Amino acid sequence: MIIDHQQLKLQGKCLIERVVISPPFRFEVHFPQDACFIYLQSGTTTVNSPREQVSIKSKDGILMRCGSYFSDLSETLGEKFELIVIHLQQDLLRQVFSNDFPTIALAKGVSFASAINEEQLIQSYIAGLQYYFSHPSVVTDDLLVLKIRELVILLQQTQNAPTVASLLGSLFAPTDLDFRKTIEAHAHTNLSIADLAFLCHMSISTFKRKFKATYNESPAEYLKKNRLEKAAKLLQETTLGIGDIAHQTGFKDLPHFTKSFKTYSQQTPSEYRKFNIDPN
Repeated sequence: MIIDHQQLKLQGKCLIERVVISPPFRFEVHFPQDACFIYLQSGTTTVNSPREQVSIKSKDGILMRCGSYFSDLSETLGEKFELIVIHLQQDLLRQVFSNDFPTIALAKGVSFASAINEEQLIQSYIAGLQYYFSHPSVVTDDLLVLKIRELVILLQQTQNAPTVASLLGSLFAPTDLDFRKTIEAHAHTNLSIADLAFLCHMSISTFKRKFKATYNESPAEYLKKNRLEKAAKLLQETTLGIGDIAHQTGFKDLPHFTKSFKTYSQQTPSEYRKFNIDPN
């Protein structure tokens, strides 16, 4: 649950917020028009986007285009999660940068999200924001505008500057949320049908109808078949442990994987590997 929530507002709209969460908690966001930068002050999690899963840990940040995202914040030794959320409002960035905002063309397959790992520049920037949460009376609209400009400039000086620049240049480009690409990106993860529907910004019933029309089979049938086919390939071509293969192909526990795989191939995973190992 959320145990502390502070906001710094610009002209009545939330621009920067600090959120402290006690897990377990599902953090869901949908940015239809604005982009976002989230800094994880404490905790470790994986952010699910329409195209990828991005793992971040304490002192990491993540830059996200318009779209739908979620993260399951899991309990670890009673640890709390603290997040700093900075909303990159389209109109504000155009106003702040005028003609200077990155205009790099949207590359084919550009990510929806990019991790910014343990950058000292960003850590110092966040430390400055923490002061304003403790002393909100000193915050003015002009100061908030300067902090947004500062963040964008700093992001372009991080270690993965080329990726950040491409993402910055495409923050507000049409997301072109290709249904097939979203499904294929997560076909071998443990995301549920409800999770996939959320990432596609659809209700579950609409998602199932769209899925059936697109693939001519139900989501459950398609996902299970694809995950088992990938498992069979990994059993045949790698030396990964069976538990690791189960995890990599989206099965939450080994008994469920073993039972499903035996139904699929009439062999247990160990038997399948023994009789189908790739000699090369």
